[in-house]
Amino acid sequence: MLRIRLRKAYRVWWQRGSVIVLTALLLPVMLGFCGLAVDLGNLYIHKSRLQNTADAAALAGAAKFAGESETVTTHPQADAEARRYVTKDMKTTTLPNETKRERYQAQEQDGVIYYRVALTENVPLYFLRLFVPEGTQDVSADSIVAISAGEELIDEMFGFAMCAGHESQKNYNMRQPWSNPTANDWSIWFHTDNVQVSGDIMTNGKLRFDNSRNTTLDGSLSAFSGVKDCDTSFSQQFWRNGVQYTETVSPSVWGVYNWGQNGSMELFTFIDKDGKPFVSENVTGNNITETDGDNVGFRDKIDISVAANKSVQSFIENIKSMSFADRENQHTYYDDSNRNYNFSSSNDTSHFPALCPHGSTIVPSSATSTPTWSRWYDKIVVGGDIQVSFEKSPAPGSDDSAIIVSLNGNIHIPNDMNFQGILYAPNGKVTIDGRAKVSGSIVAQQILITTGGQYIEAKDAFTKSSSKKIKTGATYKLANPPNLNWD
Repeated sequence: MLRIRLRKAYRVWWQRGSVIVLTALLLPVMLGFCGLAVDLGNLYIHKSRLQNTADAAALAGAAKFAGESETVTTHPQADAEARRYVTKDMKTTTLPNETKRERYQAQEQDGVIYYRVALTENVPLYFLRLFVPEGTQDVSADSIVAISAGEELIDEMFGFAMCAGHESQKNYNMRQPWSNPTANDWSIWFHTDNVQVSGDIMTNGKLRFDNSRNTTLDGSLSAFSGVKDCDTSFSQQFWRNGVQYTETVSPSVWGVYNWGQNGSMELFTFIDKDGKPFVSENVTGNNITETDGDNVGFRDKIDISVAANKSVQSFIENIKSMSFADRENQHTYYDDSNRNYNFSSSNDTSHFPALCPHGSTIVPSSATSTPTWSRWYDKIVVGGDIQVSFEKSPAPGSDDSAIIVSLNGNIHIPNDMNFQGILYAPNGKVTIDGRAKVSGSIVAQQILITTGGQYIEAKDAFTKSSSKKIKTGATYKLANPPNLNWD
């Protein structure tokens, strides 16, 4: 027993210090793994940051490329915009002893332009410099953005200065729309005086005027042929210059027949640029009948729904499919719920129309670091009502335009700032409540003009006879196209 105990004691004594030896042998290996973890982690962080910088720079450069007269061989403004993002980001993420290399390129393939930002950053090593003589390691990031030209809104309805889809009912009362249950059964209402419309008008329903003798239409009026069946002929007796007449009114596009000057009954209508009324009165004996002039034509009704118009349908579907970040980069706002919105001037008033949603926004803060009030949008598609006020917005330039769409609600522009672009409410009403000029196209079920002195024009770029149409804005998305050689 004593011998066994002595052997065990000797064995324990002999193994003393083995842990120290083992630790000494493994310490360089453990330090190596720690160094590898630290340096590889550092390289990964720099790689991720560099990739984010390249993505942001490429998207910014692509947006500038799409908006300027850049070519695949010469694109200085796009490069300058992309470089601005790189410089700004590198100041916060690059150590003083790090260097970077930048490449800005563009290439076209199958009708799509690709804009590329390639960045390389030289990152210092710490533990691994024992094994890497240079003591540094390059990390690279490559970002490519596909740029497609903005789609043209070529649907027929956008070729008119004003296009109303509401169809008046058969029992429309032409004489007393104010007191009749069908009082709101109109398509376009000039609830004011001295309005000028330069361009063509299309309507499926009746027009309504409020005692206006100088509302000018410098263009033609097209109406759904069925509008002539929305009421029946009637006779009205009244006195004119001491003589009693019986006026026979035949069905037409006009929707108001009311007391005018000198106690006589008048039919209010447009006048053309020469002051000639669109409707003429024919006096035969004591009978006065009205006839539509040469500027009034009747045709099939127009369908202004999204489903029936392919270019606006494609425009909306494209916006819907975008990520939040892509929408922000393209100054596009989308919310197809029936939530109502107030859009007013952004803090960034360097762009027309510089609109941002008042109050809360559905765009998550993670999509952009730009504060809500500094964001701006020129393409807006929402489901509910839209009230727009952009008194701080700059005046639109010749190439500036905005597209405002309410899918299921109404659009109200209440101030005196000029608007240029498209207002589209396929299931609601557009109200213009100010003396500003509206250039482009107003398309809605009903259109209400409330302020005298209003001027509405269909610019050449928006008219149905023009070869140039208003565009929905170029689209640009991160891409990884095959078979592109950037060397």
